[in-house]
Amino acid sequence: NITVSNGVTIPAAVTNVSATEGSNRYQIKLNWTASVSNPDHYQIERKDAHGNYLILADVTGTEFIDQDGVIGGGNIVPNVNYQYRITAVSGLLFSVPVEILMMDTRGIKGDNNRTDLVDGRDLEKLAKHFAENDSMANFDYLVDTTYDGMIDGSDLIDIGASFAQKY
Repeated sequence: NITVSNGVTIPAAVTNVSATEGSNRYQIKLNWTASVSNPDHYQIERKDAHGNYLILADVTGTEFIDQDGVIGGGNIVPNVNYQYRITAVSGLLFSVPVEILMMDTRGIKGDNNRTDLVDGRDLEKLAKHFAENDSMANFDYLVDTTYDGMIDGSDLIDIGASFAQKY
């Protein structure tokens, strides 16, 4: 615990944070040692394409699995670095966050329809979403292979570099 100048004690940060690929593809598993201050829960955040942290979950245990379908997270694109932040929370008080970087390497960048082959169907899907950004309702996070919030020529380059590759 840390006591600040006004006498308020903030929770101690988590320790021994680790990130590994989950048991299934397109999963990132986070683990940590519980904060010594016995917090109410832990807040898990992931940095988005614009450098802002978005809350993915509040958990009481010391493990979280980020995967497709996590509210606010989008989908996990293979070979993209995701930055996470874990914070111990007691009441309205937050510890210093601990950050970790991780990617899932099981898959092919550009396989935006998850068929384990980068082909014309992936190119067609990119064409249908071309010039969209992540503020639009139909934005497809799997097509944004560069994780920059835009579906553009950079994503096309990823498809071209991986074209005809099979996982």
